[in-house]
Parts: sequence; structure tokens; C-alpha cells
Amino acid sequence: MQRQTPKPCTPEDFREIEDRELEPFFREIADRFLSRQSNQFLLTGNVSDLFDGLGISCSADEPDNAHRYVGLERYLAERLERRGRLVITYNIARGIDFGVETSDKARRNECYNALREFYSKADRLGAMMSQKDIDKRAAKFDRSVVESQVYSFLTLRFLEELCLLARQRREGPISGGLTIIVKHAEMLLPDAPLAQMSDIDRQKLTLLTEWFTDPEFLESNEQVILVAPTMASIHETLRRLPHMSMTGVPLPDEDCRRAFIEWYSGQFGQELKLQRSKKELAELTAGMTLLTIKNLFLQASYRDGEIDEADILEQLNRLLVSELGDKIEIVKPAHSMDDVVGATALKAELKRVKALLDTRDPKVAPVGILVPGPNGAGKTFVFEAWAAECDRLVIVLKNLRSMYFGQTDAIFEKLRSVLEALGNVIIFIDEADTVFTKPGGNTHETEARLFGNLIKMMGNPRNRGKIIWLLLTARPDNLAPDLKRSGRAGLHLPVFDPEGDDRRAYIDFILSRAQFDPSELTEAQRDAIEERTKELSPADFNEVVVELRSERVLTGTLTFEQVESVIGNILPSQIARQRRWQTLQAYMECSRKSLIPPSLADSTRESVERELQNMRINT
Repeated sequence: MQRQTPKPCTPEDFREIEDRELEPFFREIADRFLSRQSNQFLLTGNVSDLFDGLGISCSADEPDNAHRYVGLERYLAERLERRGRLVITYNIARGIDFGVETSDKARRNECYNALREFYSKADRLGAMMSQKDIDKRAAKFDRSVVESQVYSFLTLRFLEELCLLARQRREGPISGGLTIIVKHAEMLLPDAPLAQMSDIDRQKLTLLTEWFTDPEFLESNEQVILVAPTMASIHETLRRLPHMSMTGVPLPDEDCRRAFIEWYSGQFGQELKLQRSKKELAELTAGMTLLTIKNLFLQASYRDGEIDEADILEQLNRLLVSELGDKIEIVKPAHSMDDVVGATALKAELKRVKALLDTRDPKVAPVGILVPGPNGAGKTFVFEAWAAECDRLVIVLKNLRSMYFGQTDAIFEKLRSVLEALGNVIIFIDEADTVFTKPGGNTHETEARLFGNLIKMMGNPRNRGKIIWLLLTARPDNLAPDLKRSGRAGLHLPVFDPEGDDRRAYIDFILSRAQFDPSELTEAQRDAIEERTKELSPADFNEVVVELRSERVLTGTLTFEQVESVIGNILPSQIARQRRWQTLQAYMECSRKSLIPPSLADSTRESVERELQNMRINT
């Protein structure tokens, strides 16, 4: 039998619905398929969300249809079936299914029977078959479908055979083309070193590699769509196949969220109370999936209450935890810049930076801020207060590394998609030298890749003004130079121990916390307290407050003599040399002359470098 040349799809096949009704990822698949660039796709990202099925699940005349928003597999299947393609879905747990995932059994059975008949009569060698042979092939078809829930390798061979038959005989149910959607592809062939893979997994990898690189398959009208949460979760060999097209499913943008909110708010019989308008609600829910927004409405409906910003923050936190576990945390600092005592020059500079961020102009916004300074100087307290006033979501970035092969890459992939969808966020990284360790000759490949990906995301021009990175560290010398340069964490605003008027204001604040009125002090008494506390860091003053309060509780009074006695009895922590080193490093990194403290005002970078060199030698 002469092999039939598959007829290519035409652009008209994919243009029954206007472009505005197509999800961008579906349009990307269509464009690459129709242009013959690829017929194998890896869909990753927001693959577990809802998608606007306007035009397929309901008509434009019935926009409030309860089934308008559907899952990804149904969205793909219905869009493709409308264009005459036969769609088969497969996942390792439920096996093979035919057509759209609905309760319409008649429709599914019709598809099953049509493909069964085609398969039973389509011998791959093109030979004439007897009725007995036809019955045998029909039984094989039935058996392959049933066993697809158990035998993944044999199922892949069966699906490959269907593609081969579709190329040889483009007729019957597959006349318009065949599409295979593989759900949970990361479970079918997860990323793992070849040496650690089982024999059956290596066989599946070999089969898929040969299938997806077969020149006849590449030129055919068949199509395979793999669906997984992240690219890194799929075996690297498949990801690197020359014709494998990576397509990301993004989190819904503001227009998508607003359309969903408008539609879903009309699904309730009761009128919900919104503290914000629907447009503002769409803006506040940045970074959320449509399913998470749906949960907001369900919660409000159950409580017969309002949707407020606390509800939104709670749902967003749940979403981030479900996606990234304990790798990041949303925080809402309880203190503000009004609670920061002293630091006059730093507060003035931070006020200026906040004013630039408020313009929402990426051309004047910093990408990141490096915050060096000695331990106990108050870096975290000051910048948490500043972040709280910037009207942005504050996210603490924790350890992104994983002990499992490939998991670090998957974690970063999810992190990037979430942060870029959120926008207007401040990433707060304390002890940044432990997160962004300077790469060295012994750096593991995964570690180097993570560092490179973070650097790349920081330097992405599209994120400028939307994602602000705060890197706090007492050891900026341990950070890679690439991280500290302009275009990344290029603005360096150190936090030093308070000096001069700032230190006096800080001491007055400490005494006030212990219920001692500093205005009662004479100038000589004030000088005496300053002299006795000159070696104490802001963190050490917390111990001073506790001891002064204890003295008042035990004696019922708190005089200057008692204050002097308590302070004189406190020994500073034995890290003076370490804090001097950290202070000098903060000076070396400082990018604003106005922030240099009086004790270092007459220093030069050369003199400070010499002191650091001597400290290294004498260590």
C-alpha cells in the first residue's frame, strides 16, 4: 500500500476564534506547529490553574455560563478538537483517555470506537487483513488501553504506533491530525542521573528520544504536548532535544484576573462586599492563580463578609507555601521608620530612594540595595521598617537549595515565575553572604547554576522597578563582585554604629525605655554614660534596657548612680575585632559619602585597605 503524505494544517484551522480569545501559550503552540518549527511541546508553569473557555465551554452570548473557566487539559483538548484533531490524553496513574474530560460518556465512547476501528484495520505494513486479524488488532487495542494504567513503557510504544499509523493512513478519526497530551510528564520520566535510573526508565527515555527525533515524525501532522509544573522536573535529555519546544504558561495578568473577577462575582446569589473596586481587586491579587482568587470569593461567601487585604495576603501566602514550601515567606513588619532612632543620614537617603520608587519609573529605580554593616548595628530593623513603608509586598528569601537532584532548579523556576508575576515586591535577604556565596573552583554545578540564574533575574531589565532586592550582610567581602556592581545590587547603603548626635539620641531612647528621664542628666553625667557605653553596639543596648528595668523592679527606683552602676557592670561581647573588620568592610562598600560616620570621615580607601591587610596578617 502506498504511503499517504500527510496534508499540512493551514492557519485557517487555528483561526476559528479571534486571537483575543486564545491564551498566549496556545497561540505560541499554534504558531510553531503551523510554521513547522516543532510538533513536540513541553508546557510548564501555571499548568494547574483555570483558563478562559469563552467560545468553547460557553458561547459569547452566554458569558456567565458556569463552565466558562476550565482546566488546562480540557482547554487544550476542546480548542484542538474544534479544529478537527483527535485528542488523546495520558497520565501514568489513570492511563489513556479519549477526547475532552467531561461526563459526556457517549462522546468519549464514540471517539474510542472510531479509533478502535481505525486501529484494527490499519496494519502498519499495509497488508490486506482477514476478519480474524482485524479482531486480533481490536483486542490488542482494548488491552493496550486497559493496561495503560499499569504499563507505562508499553503505553508509550502504543502511542508511538498510533502516530505511525496516522502518518501512513490519514483517514477516519485522525484525518484532521492526532494530538497526544501527556499529563504529569514529570512523573513519567523525572530528571535523574542516568546511573540512578531503573532499566524501565532508561527504556522509556530511549523510546521517547528516538520517537521525538524520528525525521518522519518531525515532518508529520502529529503533535505531542507534555505537561509538567517545571522544566527542571523533566529529564534533561528530553528538555535538550533539538525540536522540543519549551512553552511557559504564565500566571494570569491583570486583564485575566479582572475578567475572572467580573465573571465569578456574578456567580453568587448574594451580593459580596468588596472593600476595593473590582479593578483594584485585580491589581491587589497580582501573583495569584484564578483558583486562588476563586477561594477568596468562596471564603467571603461562606462568612457573608468582605474581601479585605488581609484575606488577599493570607491566600497569597498559602499559594506561595504550596508552590515553594518554606523557601520564601511574606512578612508585614510591625514597625516603621518612626521607630528608627538616630541614623539621620541613612533615613534621609532611604526617604529619597522611596520617593524614586513611588514614581514607578524603572529608569530611576534601583535594582538592588546592598546593606553592609557590623553585627548588631540594626541593619534588619532599619530596612524592615523602610520596606514596610514602601507600599510593596515584602518577601523574605530563604535557602533555595535542595538535597535532591534537580530540585534546586525546579525551586528557582517556580520562584522566578511567582516573583515576576507579583511585581512591586521587595526581596529581603538577611545574611546574604550565605545565600550568595562567592563561587569558587570547588563550587558544585548546581550551586553555580543557581547563582547564575539569580544574577540573571536581578539584571533582567523587565524586572527593574518591580522587584527590589535588599541584601543585608556583615561580610560583603564574601559576595561575588558581579552581584555588587551597577545594574544589580549597585546601591550600597551601610548601617554603622550611631555616633555623635545620633548616639546621644539613641542613648536617650534606651534610657526612656527603662523609664528613666534623660532630661534630668547634667552634661557631665551624659558624658559619663557615653564614655561607659562607647564599646556597646545597638544590639548590646538591649541587655542594658533589661538590666535597668530589673534594677527598677528590685529597688523601686532608678537614679543616675544606679544607671551608672548597672552600665559599668556590663561587659561588651568579645567580638570587638570582628566588628571592626565588618565596619571597615562596610566603609569600603559604601556608595554615599554622607553615610560615612565621623570616626571614619578622615579615612581613605587606601588607609582602610592597609588596616584590613594588617588585620588579615595578624589573624
